[in-house]
Amino acid sequence: MDDIEASVHRIYDYHPYTYHRMNRILKEHYGCKLEKIWQGYKANRKEGYKELYNIVTVSDGMVVAERITLDRLRHVFANADYPLYDEHSAVNDDGN
Repeated sequence: MDDIEASVHRIYDYHPYTYHRMNRILKEHYGCKLEKIWQGYKANRKEGYKELYNIVTVSDGMVVAERITLDRLRHVFANADYPLYDEHSAVNDDGN
């Protein structure tokens, strides 16, 4: 029992992932991508408008999940503990 080493690890409910970071997570881990759903001309002028996306497989274009908002996907990835940044993220590393 003394061999077990415990540590605290914080899991977040939300991370502000960028669209491109979420697309990379989907492609690298699930073989999928995001496709924006066309909601009509001037649809974004309506109150409460949210952009909706389908999650589609890259190989055959099959829809895996429909009508997903980016905020909902951010919650899912944060709960799954995907890091906010990766090696392709444009993060200011110079210490300023």
